[in-house]
Amino acid sequence: MNLKTIGTSQDDERLSIGSLGSLVTAVMTKGHTAGVIGVGPQLSAALEAYLSLKGAGRPKTFETGARRAVGYLLEVTDDKPIDAYVRTDANVLREYFRGRGLSSESIGRNLTSNQGHR
Repeated sequence: MNLKTIGTSQDDERLSIGSLGSLVTAVMTKGHTAGVIGVGPQLSAALEAYLSLKGAGRPKTFETGARRAVGYLLEVTDDKPIDAYVRTDANVLREYFRGRGLSSESIGRNLTSNQGHR
C-alpha cells in the first residue's frame, strides 16, 4: 500500500507517506499538486488496512510494532485522515518522546522503528 499526499500548496506543508509503517518518519513536502486534503482514510483505518495487506505471514512483532508506532501518534494527535497530518503533528510527537525522558537516539529509534515494514 503506497499512501501519498494528494494535495499541498506552497505555504501548507503536508506529510508525504511512503507506507503506514514509516508514517512517523515521513518527510515534509512542499509542492503545487492539485487535490483536496483530508479525504484519505483515518489513520486507525489505514493501520488496519496496512496490517491486513502487509501483515500476513509476518511475525507478531510486525503488528505490535506498527500498532505501537501509530498508538504513540494517536496519544498526542487526533485520529485524522492520513493526508491531513502536518509537520506540527510530527513535532508534537517528538516533544512527547522528549517529555518521557528519551534520549535523541531513542527518539530516533522510535521514529524509525517501522521503516523496514514495507
